[in-house]
Amino acid sequence: MARKQNNQDFTPQDLTRLTDKEAKQVGKEGSYGDFGLARDAAILDKTKRRKRFLFWLTSLLVAFLFILWLLMFWWTRAGDLVVDVDRLAEQKGIILCETSDFSDPETVISGDAIKDVTNITYAWLTDNMSLDGDISYIDNYRSEKDSKIDGGSHNGDKMNRKDKIAGTETAGENYLAYTFYCKNVGNEAVDYTATLVNNGAAKSMDEAVRIIVFKNGEPTVYAQKKHKSDTPEDDSKFIPKTLKSEPWKNSKEIMTTKSENFKPNDVDKYTVLMWVEGNDPECVNDILGGHMKMSMTFSVKDDEEV
Repeated sequence: MARKQNNQDFTPQDLTRLTDKEAKQVGKEGSYGDFGLARDAAILDKTKRRKRFLFWLTSLLVAFLFILWLLMFWWTRAGDLVVDVDRLAEQKGIILCETSDFSDPETVISGDAIKDVTNITYAWLTDNMSLDGDISYIDNYRSEKDSKIDGGSHNGDKMNRKDKIAGTETAGENYLAYTFYCKNVGNEAVDYTATLVNNGAAKSMDEAVRIIVFKNGEPTVYAQKKHKSDTPEDDSKFIPKTLKSEPWKNSKEIMTTKSENFKPNDVDKYTVLMWVEGNDPECVNDILGGHMKMSMTFSVKDDEEV
């Protein structure tokens, strides 16, 4: 018996249809391949741009944190008083030094920070622990170890009369004292201005401080203004009335002094004294652990501005 033939005849039309179908399938796969490559390239480019953005963002953040660290380092390490000469004053010959012999002249000098400050009162600063005592010894400072050192930082640790009698020592330092000298080493007389400013205080400590600035031996007391007033706090009960007293210029600027016709080789002596006044109404427990930074800048006017 003849075997049944299952295969049908394959005509040329069938071959054409099959070829067209395969061609369409290959074309479709090719299109999908091109789309996939384009999509992968777009994703890769987007990823690169994102990584580049994150890199620069991270770099900027690191740079910002580094600058912030430098500022905090300066804030914590720099002295509580920085004295400097501006560019024009330096050009005119104004220099600074911590000793009267100007053996080491500078345009920027700095007093040491006071540590673990406690509140005291004016009488504790005097030579006999009384209100009518003398404080000129602070301005006339001279190192006991080296008589040539008649300036620089000489922060102090004062005790009240009761502690002094009992022999009780206080911890840390409770007043800032810094003596320095300003000299004209230029060839002509100048008019200069020295401005002492408050660079910031933690825990509102500046509300309770008193600052005395000696200029060539003459002291002036500076205190914050009374609330809604142009006059300083009434310190007559604990600071002698004979001592000149002035309010701060504003919350930022403490005082300004001028020297006119400051001739070549002329020298001005300054001592800045600061303490937390225990009799001030703002001297409360909340300011414990606070600190205050000051700076004093010497400047002269441009000849064109005169």
